[in-house]
Amino acid sequence: MQAMLAGIDASAAVQIITGGLILGALWALVALGLNIIFGVMRVINMAHGEFIVFGAFGTLLLNETFGIHPAIGIILLLPVFFLAGVLIQYLVINRILESDNPELISLLATFGLFLFLNNVARAVFGVDPRSLQTAPLDQTFTILGVNITYAQVYALALAGVAMLALYYLMTRTEFGRAMRGTVQNPRLAQAAGIDRNRVYYVAFGLSAVLAAIAGAMIGMVYTVSIDTGFGYLIFGFLVIVFGGMGSFTGALFGALILGMVGSVSGAVLGPSARNLVLMAILILTMFIKPTGVFGGARV
Repeated sequence: MQAMLAGIDASAAVQIITGGLILGALWALVALGLNIIFGVMRVINMAHGEFIVFGAFGTLLLNETFGIHPAIGIILLLPVFFLAGVLIQYLVINRILESDNPELISLLATFGLFLFLNNVARAVFGVDPRSLQTAPLDQTFTILGVNITYAQVYALALAGVAMLALYYLMTRTEFGRAMRGTVQNPRLAQAAGIDRNRVYYVAFGLSAVLAAIAGAMIGMVYTVSIDTGFGYLIFGFLVIVFGGMGSFTGALFGALILGMVGSVSGAVLGPSARNLVLMAILILTMFIKPTGVFGGARV
């Protein structure tokens, strides 16, 4: 172990930090989207990962069909994903909310939605892994001997803007206060004149937008396939358990912490050991603080 740690020089440290920030930003976007839905409606969305897949492949489709650069394409697609989220809320989630056990019913219903969307993705996009790394995103610059791609910088910037925009919406706008009121006490919020249905529609739309951004980030930095979404969904749930279910602050800081831990453990112990370390942290968290490290915290 000491020998491996001694081998981490300045260039390796830059690589670890960059990888940790990218992983943390990706997991934060996924976890924030999941937490918005659960915090507002107590709905567990198993189809969230498919929004990631469609975000990546939708951006790729715009590039291949119309020549729109992926950096621009994902921004153009955000209103589409917001409307798709609103439509799913109207067609599926509203019925779930009328049930006596929305958590369980949402788990089953959205898993069915996941299967449907996954098969649509298979039919439309195929099963081969794809990448969004096009010029100039695939070009690099060097920091301490480490090549950093412009795609990595753009992905981090896009994630940062998305999270800052969400934070501003939640803390500085009238709608954000309405959403936080709905999270804390839905019945009291409705009695105070807050339109819960409007909050629900916007919440699901925002969740879909965050997932689409994460999908584009994955395609720009790594590769994406139709099975990518489910893997990131699992990591999103891991972040939520670690940070605290329903805690927006927990999703953000929990993802950044786990991203750095995953990057360091992968560099020191090897890529195959990264997931074991993260799962060990998850188990310890459930034993020590079942509500999560930031459990109970709110934006």
